[in-house]
Amino acid sequence: MCPASGCATNLTTTAVAVVISHGKNGFSAYNANTNTQNTLATSTDELENSDADRDAVLRTQSTVAGSVFDDIVVWVPKFNLNNRMVAAGRLP
Repeated sequence: MCPASGCATNLTTTAVAVVISHGKNGFSAYNANTNTQNTLATSTDELENSDADRDAVLRTQSTVAGSVFDDIVVWVPKFNLNNRMVAAGRLP
């Protein structure tokens, strides 16, 4: 999880899951009905969130041309997952 594409700085290295919504503009998302990709993003940060690697960008939303970003990104830290699994009786 990074604050910008390229991931020179990590916000976390312990995420066990990342959930990304491609926001209102839907750039680079896949249409669930047609399985086709929407218009590609022009922002490198939005492109990073659609390139199927382990890096994801979480930053402030922006409508500035060239750095548009409206993706909604959340992650599940390892501690939270372990805590919930213990509470559910799935881990010792």
